[in-house]
Amino acid sequence: MRKLLFLLIIVSSLNNLWSQNNYKIDSIVSVSIPGDAIKIDSISNNKTIIQFQSKVENSEFIVKKEFAENDSISIYKSNLPYDLKSLETYYKSLTKTYLQNSPFKLESEKLIEKDSLQAYHLTLKDSLKESTYEIEYFIVNNYIYLFECKTSGALQNDEKTAFFNSINIKYDQKLDQFMGKTEVEKTAFNLGYKLGYTIKKHPSYIWISLGAIAILIIGIIVFFVRKK
Repeated sequence: MRKLLFLLIIVSSLNNLWSQNNYKIDSIVSVSIPGDAIKIDSISNNKTIIQFQSKVENSEFIVKKEFAENDSISIYKSNLPYDLKSLETYYKSLTKTYLQNSPFKLESEKLIEKDSLQAYHLTLKDSLKESTYEIEYFIVNNYIYLFECKTSGALQNDEKTAFFNSINIKYDQKLDQFMGKTEVEKTAFNLGYKLGYTIKKHPSYIWISLGAIAILIIGIIVFFVRKK
């Protein structure tokens, strides 16, 4: 009887330990986080960061939402992705940023599909390979959503999988992963901007330019008339 009671207590404790509560990050994303998560809002590099953090025994779960780029940056000067290839390049640059001051070493990285969105998955290990650190993140509507699972002990794969699989994305509004401009569009815009700025600063330039064009057209006409 005592053994049965002891077993029931253990099962109940484990159930409470790994019970997952659903957290709404915003109107687009929600996720189930083990334990009781604490919400922490902060500002870094002039970007607001929304963070949920939970620690259960030797495991830590973190969910973040932050601006991909400040709204003050012109879309023609930003590094936001504009197609799948540039999206993967963007994710790789984020990976380098995360690893800069991290004691963990990258074991694997890959592009994955999260519902209909393109996301990125990282697996990291410490130098002794005793701690595992897995990250999934994706960009949508100029926000980066990041999900971290870090453990220094043996974490059951089903618990880790349950955490990442619980990420829920609502599609009742426009979701855009490709908000950037191509290099051609950026170059064309910059040339147009410089031309417009020059004309605005020196209005006489437009008459000089129009005169040069008129002379060129007249010269071409005269050339063909004489040729006949």
